[in-house]
Amino acid sequence: MIEASRATSVVALWLAAFVVSPVSADTALTGDIIWDFGPGTGEYDRCHPESNILDKNRAEDVEFEDFTELVGIDVWTCVPAASGELHVRILFDDGYGEPGNDHLNWDMPHTRYELDGSYNGTDLYKVSLDFDPVLLRPNTRYWIGVSGSGWELGQAFINAPGDGRYALFHGSQFDRTYPGGDLMFRLRGRVVFPPFELALEGNCPGPMTASIIGATPGGRVALLRGQRGGETTIPNGPCAGAVVPLGNAALVETLTADTEGNVEFNFDLPGGCGQVAFAALDLTTCAVTEAARTYAVPELYFGARIGLTEGLADFNQSLCCGVVPSCLEEGGMFFTRAHDGCTEYFSGREYCGGNGTKALYVGGAEDMLSVTRLDREAFDAIEFNAGNGIVDQCYNYLWIRAYLDGVPIADYLVDMPRWETVGLVGGEFDEIRVGSYSTPGGRDNVARDGNERAIQTLMIDNVRVGSIHAWPSLMLSGRCPGEMAASISGATPRGTVALIFGQRAGQTTIPSGPCAGTLLPISGGVQLVSTTRADGHGNAAIAGTVPPSACGGRLVVLDVATCTTSNVVRIE
Repeated sequence: MIEASRATSVVALWLAAFVVSPVSADTALTGDIIWDFGPGTGEYDRCHPESNILDKNRAEDVEFEDFTELVGIDVWTCVPAASGELHVRILFDDGYGEPGNDHLNWDMPHTRYELDGSYNGTDLYKVSLDFDPVLLRPNTRYWIGVSGSGWELGQAFINAPGDGRYALFHGSQFDRTYPGGDLMFRLRGRVVFPPFELALEGNCPGPMTASIIGATPGGRVALLRGQRGGETTIPNGPCAGAVVPLGNAALVETLTADTEGNVEFNFDLPGGCGQVAFAALDLTTCAVTEAARTYAVPELYFGARIGLTEGLADFNQSLCCGVVPSCLEEGGMFFTRAHDGCTEYFSGREYCGGNGTKALYVGGAEDMLSVTRLDREAFDAIEFNAGNGIVDQCYNYLWIRAYLDGVPIADYLVDMPRWETVGLVGGEFDEIRVGSYSTPGGRDNVARDGNERAIQTLMIDNVRVGSIHAWPSLMLSGRCPGEMAASISGATPRGTVALIFGQRAGQTTIPSGPCAGTLLPISGGVQLVSTTRADGHGNAAIAGTVPPSACGGRLVVLDVATCTTSNVVRIE
């Protein structure tokens, strides 16, 4: 049996547990060479004695096939030994083959700074850094760089074995990938057994798969379900005292890991999307995974529905800048990978929005357009006009991806006419990415390659963000007297709805509360039956036993978020 504790704090992501710090030379674990762009692997090209400081620095992309602990970095420079700390940056890829968010960054002194030899008449120095292990995940592209923290470290380059490009930064701001050779550097570390982790796949509600790695090979594993954001303490048994990052956790299944510590479990989740989470408990070591949460998937719709933008932009007039990769920010929104339209790009033709005003333009074979809010809050709804801005070319499909916390949670391949309005509502998402394609196969091939790139021109215009003011609809099933069910649709996604009874049709004014002054289309003994919360699609259900005295009466639904009422239904 599992007992809920009183603690309600959210457990931090396991990545946050890595605190990187230098280690003394006598305890340093220098590790094996796991990535070698050193002078022995390629042809020495040149060395810049300047431009490797925080205000202008570089990084290279690396990727490993296994879970790997990074314990050291060697870089080569033509700058003789100097005092001062070094700045280390490890960034995630953004999915477009360019640096994205920081994974880790820190300052530390060098561990060793020594003359390595003369290359084409240039003395090169090897600068070594040893530090506590940093876990790098398999099949994940990272960007890694080392620069002087307040002083010029310099940087040597080779012509092989990489792709001949590196990432250039101005301070912390990524500028571009530059075709100037590869950075001369080396990574040291070791392959490690996978950490104990749980991942969920599948759309909620519906069939899902829980994939567990890093368990004791051949050992027993408990799959647990509970409320996201809480904690549960196990009171007895072999793992008594273990804390699970789920509220009111309950056992789903006990599983046996294979010889590599992996296990999968398939199940159906009918509801609770966004609130239900899962975790795993290794019954041999009593290790606990972090919580893997479920997501409520937003609904795709066509046609304009958002009337008010709640202070966020309705793009019809102007944009702030016009070149890639400059940022596009306006009205509380952030747009990436886009030009502004109504500029001559091809053969003097202008790429404008559907109404001839400026629009966001994404060229063929360019990255998908990313849209987020500057405050990083989730969207209630977002909609936009989509087209390509010129008459003689037209995409056939849109590819729209919805993200939450950097994780893709929904995919939509849309066949729609030019300059139609398309939108997403409900669920939980804080970013969308939009691309355009001529065939579904083209989109699927790009997706399989792991790149998110559009392969036809696309224009985005009239971006509107806000809440859709819903008009709820009510249907009854069952017979009175007896068990009956009220099915509600069209309510505010995740909003509260109230089912209200009256003896007959008429008019009654709500006297107080959040909808004070709203006119209900019923009268006579008006009273609240029940309240519930709609799901991410605006649907809800209320069931119960209806007494004989209610037969012939009326029911209506009140959407508390918008104070709108549904149709009136007679109880029969």
